[in-house]
Amino acid sequence: MSLLSRHRTASIFNQVLSSDKKWILCGTPKHSKHWLSLQDTVPHCEKPPMHPHKIMRYVCWTNHQEVHYEVLPTSQAFIAALYSQESGRVQQALQ
Repeated sequence: MSLLSRHRTASIFNQVLSSDKKWILCGTPKHSKHWLSLQDTVPHCEKPPMHPHKIMRYVCWTNHQEVHYEVLPTSQAFIAALYSQESGRVQQALQ
């Protein structure tokens, strides 16, 4: 079913196709919590990096299901050429 012919077969709520892009930070250190007595010193913890490693996840969904998702390569931004490729993949997933 193409995106243009969906309005003939589906109600208005089934026609809505949403998408979102989200940066996901990877490799952030976990900070542990400690109960310390008065004479104990605080354990040294590593500072997070100034520019953390991150990946982007792109998701398209309807009100019933997730239609398409993709995890982009490391530090790749979502540009217009990639957006047009993804819209073609979403249309293939809807058929």
